[in-house]
Amino acid sequence: MKKTGILMLVAAGFAAGVAFVFSCGGGGSASAASTMYMNISPPDFIGSVYTNQVYVDDYRVDVSTGSNGLYYAPVHLPHGAEIASLKMYFTDELRQTPPFVTLTLLATVKDSVGVGLQRENLAVLDSSGPALPETSNVSTDLPAGTFVDNAVYSYVLKLELPGDAKILHFAEIEYRVN
Repeated sequence: MKKTGILMLVAAGFAAGVAFVFSCGGGGSASAASTMYMNISPPDFIGSVYTNQVYVDDYRVDVSTGSNGLYYAPVHLPHGAEIASLKMYFTDELRQTPPFVTLTLLATVKDSVGVGLQRENLAVLDSSGPALPETSNVSTDLPAGTFVDNAVYSYVLKLELPGDAKILHFAEIEYRVN
């Protein structure tokens, strides 16, 4: 596929508001790991209460009136993939003042009726830090050997948007598959 075809696919996926995955590696040996990216766009996030809104027209998750600021998005990665990093693109006009925009990648073990038994934070990002342009990004690498185990865990992104002037534009998970 030509680069223009990939850009058109990325633009079409973003415009449709769907999470999509694209590859940036491989093409040769079957034993070489390929680096892949999963982008989670604002329409993939669901408010924890009905008053939490996702603004699809502007492709952002923003705090609405009456919102508790908690949003969740499911993460569907291939079994056995190694999660390499988590990144978020955000706007936080009050970046040097808590509370901060926080994005957490969670792995949850549930029993046979869906009750959460154990939750593990695989990665946590927040918008704290030195003053930057209004729209910026932060990322973190996960420890080597953080593999997806779909037989035991379900995966979700938890987004906390406390207060005004805080927006999530999208999140990105980098992973490797063999």
